[in-house]
Amino acid sequence: MSLSVVVVNYNNSRFLRKALDSAVTQSLQPAEVVVTDDCSTDESCAIVAEYARRHPFVRLRRNARNLGPAGNRDAGIRACTSNHFVTLDSDDWFESGALEAINGRLCADGEKKIVISNFRVARDEDTPLFTIDTSSYCSLANNEQLFAIAARKRFIPGNQLAMATDLYSLLGGLRLSLRLYEDWEFVLRATLAGVTWAHSGVVAYSYRKSGVGLSSSANQWTHARHLLRVAASSCRASGFNRYLMAGFVDLVIRKGVIGLLGRRSPEGFN
Repeated sequence: MSLSVVVVNYNNSRFLRKALDSAVTQSLQPAEVVVTDDCSTDESCAIVAEYARRHPFVRLRRNARNLGPAGNRDAGIRACTSNHFVTLDSDDWFESGALEAINGRLCADGEKKIVISNFRVARDEDTPLFTIDTSSYCSLANNEQLFAIAARKRFIPGNQLAMATDLYSLLGGLRLSLRLYEDWEFVLRATLAGVTWAHSGVVAYSYRKSGVGLSSSANQWTHARHLLRVAASSCRASGFNRYLMAGFVDLVIRKGVIGLLGRRSPEGFN
């Protein structure tokens, strides 16, 4: 089984080298590192070309027009040539041994699954803030998973997907019309489909809490509108699954109108 790494980039040249270094120096060399670029205007493409000269398995795919986060990630995933893929935002980085652990879990027992991992939240390479353990999610029953994800009580890193390429296509991919929370919507849809969630057993990557991305820059009303849009569409698609609806109700009650529209949590995740 082969593994592709999809590095999702837009104007992140100051962080891109760290992301690429973390991919090309893994104990398990990926079959390819596909950098999917959303019409960056900085030095990103030149940096990818530099790495491609040194590492033939690194390649650039550049969108003809700006597609936004969901469209760019989706295009990069669909450009993969491997059986499995894992995604990485270009301002984040893999920890040592991450790909070996993820690939081992993806290839185990032959079942269709999405592999998640623990991850560190960091201000930068020298300033780790805390670690989020996602392992307990995998032991929940499907209905409990639906409730927990809908209520956003357990953070599942939807922007760090690891799965079979054909499973991604079978699930329909990311919802391209969403500018925010497209990862949350995909995780909800995958859980509704009964997908198996498995854990790699390691801290696989570090998430850079930079505060400069699309999610951080969007205003409170935009966040609220997209949250409600995902909730409404997920309820309809599920036939108004009671566990899903209970999770959404819990989210609104717990945060309240002020909490839902107000400031983000200290960890940086709504």
